[in-house]
Amino acid sequence: MSYINCPICGKLFNKQGFYEVCSDCFTKNESDFDKVRDYLYRFANKNIFEVASATGVSVDKIRDFINQGRVSNS
Repeated sequence: MSYINCPICGKLFNKQGFYEVCSDCFTKNESDFDKVRDYLYRFANKNIFEVASATGVSVDKIRDFINQGRVSNS
């Protein structure tokens, strides 16, 4: 078993598989992604600041989703 601290919240967790963050932070991240994806599905032509304001997800996190290829910036 390999225990590490979550880089987001600092909580100690058992690193299994490919997860680099604890399950709580992973769940929160996926919830934020769902908010962004659903908003962009309804309002495709909004800019990053409008999406952040409407969803409550930070601009930095939305940029992370774009860099990961999970959200298109076009």
